[in-house]
Amino acid sequence: MSIAELLGGVPPIVGASTSATAFIDVFGDGPVGVATRVTSTDEFLRAFGPLDPAIPGGYAVTQFFANGGETAWVVRVTAGGHPAPAAAALAGGLDALRDLDSGSVNLLCVPAAATLDAPSPDLRTPNHAAFAAAAARFCADARCFLLLDPPPFLEVADVAGWLAANDLRHRDSAIHVPRLRIADPDAPGATLDVGPSGAVAGVISTIDRRSGVWRAPAGTTAALRGVVDLASRPLTDTEMSAHNALGVNVIRNLPGIGPVIWGARTLAGDDAQGGEWRYLPVRRTALFIEQSLADGLRRVVFEPNGEPLWSQVREAVSTFLDELFRSGALQGARPREGYFVKCGTETTTRADIDSGVVNLVVGFAPVRPAEFVTMTIRLRTAEPE
Repeated sequence: MSIAELLGGVPPIVGASTSATAFIDVFGDGPVGVATRVTSTDEFLRAFGPLDPAIPGGYAVTQFFANGGETAWVVRVTAGGHPAPAAAALAGGLDALRDLDSGSVNLLCVPAAATLDAPSPDLRTPNHAAFAAAAARFCADARCFLLLDPPPFLEVADVAGWLAANDLRHRDSAIHVPRLRIADPDAPGATLDVGPSGAVAGVISTIDRRSGVWRAPAGTTAALRGVVDLASRPLTDTEMSAHNALGVNVIRNLPGIGPVIWGARTLAGDDAQGGEWRYLPVRRTALFIEQSLADGLRRVVFEPNGEPLWSQVREAVSTFLDELFRSGALQGARPREGYFVKCGTETTTRADIDSGVVNLVVGFAPVRPAEFVTMTIRLRTAEPE
């Protein structure tokens, strides 16, 4: 009997998930302080109880599934028995998400954060800003993206002043305005004012599956289902342009279509500031690539740190990026115009080798803007004996 030797090396890299969405709120039932996976509205209601107007997270979950979302991670936090949580309680829900495997959560929605503050003449919402900062730190560590909701009292004309008064400009965050009106399932003919994050996450999930994470979740293909109307007056064309330039994504009503997402910017910076992370699909594509490479290259921890390994890493990463290029995710007429991969003596020093570290440098040119975005990923390998 002969035995075939199985060669080691770097296995093919598989694309990570992009739109599994986490929701944090007090909820009425369900386990406390743990992330529970649900895949439908019925499953959510069975596990976490009926919808309650005092718990905005419930409507966000149902809007997520109504707009095509498939996987939700729901975290119930406590708030001393009162339905209105504190910023610290919501931030504590992030700990439950940290217990999940890396890459399990890609989008984060916490509509209750928008209700933490009362109206203020100076437009400051300190509790909302404090939670957003905590969530941004989590997203940076978890390669996740936060969808913020505007406070229910915020007028569309005050959005620019509100952003200036609160520290919310994080590269892994986006906001959509205005809020939405949906039918009240418990009161026929009545409507409820809800934040748009759950519905937006559902649309993002749908577009990710249909076209890829690199496609902008905006335009006529980004219609919001289950929405009766906008919760405030529609913005004029001039106002929409101004909001877009500020990094604020507008939801507008189109005749014959209804409410649609009409912008795909992050809160990393406005037109005046620029920056490589202005566009939501660019940032989310980078997170997708980082997570895919981190997952696919885990086995290098067992390999000696040298040219044979570096060559295998270059080949595996190039093959993965070539597939993205051929799917239309990257710019250029030829692969070398769409991406580059560096892993060798130019990226990894003798000190890195002695410490069991290999540095991988990847650049990719998103379709818009067609400029290279560069990332450095540090991988652990077998240390020299």
